[in-house]
Amino acid sequence: MSEQNSRPPRDIIRAVPPAVRFRADDGDDDPRPILFGHFARFDEWTEIDSWFEGHFMERIVPGAFRKTFRERRDQIRVLFQHGRDPELRDRPIAEPQELREDEEGAYHESRLFDGLPDIVMEGLRAGQYGQSFRMEVMREEFVEEPGVSDHNPAGIAERSIKEIRLHEFGPVTFPAYANTTPGVRSLTDEFLFEWLKRNPARARDLITTADIFQAALRVAPQDTAPSRTDAAREGTSGQERRDPTPMGRYGLTEHDGRPSWAL
Repeated sequence: MSEQNSRPPRDIIRAVPPAVRFRADDGDDDPRPILFGHFARFDEWTEIDSWFEGHFMERIVPGAFRKTFRERRDQIRVLFQHGRDPELRDRPIAEPQELREDEEGAYHESRLFDGLPDIVMEGLRAGQYGQSFRMEVMREEFVEEPGVSDHNPAGIAERSIKEIRLHEFGPVTFPAYANTTPGVRSLTDEFLFEWLKRNPARARDLITTADIFQAALRVAPQDTAPSRTDAAREGTSGQERRDPTPMGRYGLTEHDGRPSWAL
């Protein structure tokens, strides 16, 4: 088991089942409706099986959002479809009025802005959207060989997220996966593959850079930090690992001698 400060790749995305709630606010003279609810829940073990991130069990522990809510409240945005909607793009759709943790998880109340398309408003009223958030993991506990348990019958690695830097959250069209049970989803692969498809030149750069990094790591001295892929598969053996996932090896920046994803 290892615990350390972490500097994982950016743009890790998680979604929860249809959970956007919508109400008119009768408490003041502002007629704009409010979105509210939990966009993340505590202590719910979820299997993450991602091409970019790796394969492990994950949970968020109470207190993980406390610092980001306190220090970055004015920088957190509410976006629709993570800014990928062709009409709304990356325009914020609401202003967070309340951001806090409770016993269940990360809770918000956000007042919608005027001018949203009617089809989006109708979908929100009908509860047709889930919620999703984009984050960086700043502190975590990672257990490479936790053993078999009720929540982890395969005994794969377990990640407990203890501190999150939240970038944005908001409504998303919740994807249906026939071969998985309801619960938290990793949308990182979907988000990044779509982004790369829209930016073919950038995709070529990322692949080229990944090849260069991997070639350099193969010929590096023995005391050079392992690649993210090796760290994820082989464990830390008592050595600090800042990122348990292989996703960062496709980035264009470097951290502690290793590549780090940055869009």
